Amino acid sequence: MKFARFWKYGFLSNWGSYSVQERGVLQKESDVAKLLQNNNWLCEVQKINPLVKKFLVIQTSNSVTTDEIPGLGIELDDMKKTFTDMVGKSPKFVNHQPDALVGEIRAHLASRTQARNNRIHPNTSKVISYKADLRNHRAENFHAMIATGQKALWVYDVDGYLSIGDPQGNKHSVVAAGKEVLGAGIAQKKSCQNTDMYLAMKDQLSRAVALDNEAALTSVLKDKQLYKENADSLRMQANDFKKALNGWTPPKNSERVIVLDFDSGHYAPRDAWQASTKAWNDAGYKVEWSSTSKFT
Repeated sequence: MKFARFWKYGFLSNWGSYSVQERGVLQKESDVAKLLQNNNWLCEVQKINPLVKKFLVIQTSNSVTTDEIPGLGIELDDMKKTFTDMVGKSPKFVNHQPDALVGEIRAHLASRTQARNNRIHPNTSKVISYKADLRNHRAENFHAMIATGQKALWVYDVDGYLSIGDPQGNKHSVVAAGKEVLGAGIAQKKSCQNTDMYLAMKDQLSRAVALDNEAALTSVLKDKQLYKENADSLRMQANDFKKALNGWTPPKNSERVIVLDFDSGHYAPRDAWQASTKAWNDAGYKVEWSSTSKFT
C-alpha cells in the first residue's frame, strides 16, 4: 500500500520516512502477504477467496489516509488470524460408517470381478495408491486413471498415501481401506478439449491392442472374430480423433491441473485444504478447488 500524503505533497513530502502508525500497518501488510506467498493454496479456498481479494485491494491501494490506518490495521489483523488458522489446521477424519465397511469391500471386489469378466479397461475398477516419497511402480497407473478425465474418488490417509478409485461399485471407506484420512472427496482432471481427444485416442488404441492380444490367445473362431471386429472399431474411432486433432499433440511438461472437492459422506471432511493440496502437489498436480464442494 501507499500513503496519500506522499502523493498529496509530491517532492515536498518526506519520502521513505514513515510514522510509527504507518510502519505498523506496513508490517501487518507484509505479514499477510508472506502467509499467502508461502501458502498459495489459500487463494483457491472458496470460502476465504473474498478475503484474499480484499487484501489485494488493500495491497494495491495508493491513497491510504492517516485516518484510515487504524481501521486497516484491524482488518489486516483479522485476515492474518483467519489465514493463520487455516494454515494451522490439519484435522483427521474418521469413517462415520465403520460397520458397513466389510459389506462395502465385498461389493467392491464383486464389481472388480464383473469388470474383468466384461473386459473393462483395467484401470477403471481398481483402487490405486500413490505415495510421493516413494518411487513406486503404480505412479504410472495413478496418472493414467486421472488422465482418462473421469471422476474419481480420492482420499489422503494418515499414513501419507493418496489413493483414487472408480466411483462405480466403490466407496471412500474402501479407497481408504477404512483408515482415518486427512482429506477425501471427488477428483477430476481439468478439461481441455484437445487433450481429452488426444487421451481418448490413445486409450482406444491401447484397448484395441488388448483386444488383439485376446484374439491371439483364443482358439474359438467366433470369439477371435468378435475381438478383431471390436479392435477395428476402436481403431476407426481413434483415427477420427486423429483427424480432428490435425497433428496436435500435448506440449511437453504440460501442467497437470486437478479439480477437487470434499464430497464424501463417509468422512465429511472440513478445513482439509492444506494437507490435501500438498498431497496432490507432491503427486505432480496443480490444485483447483470446486466452488460446489459439500463440505468446507
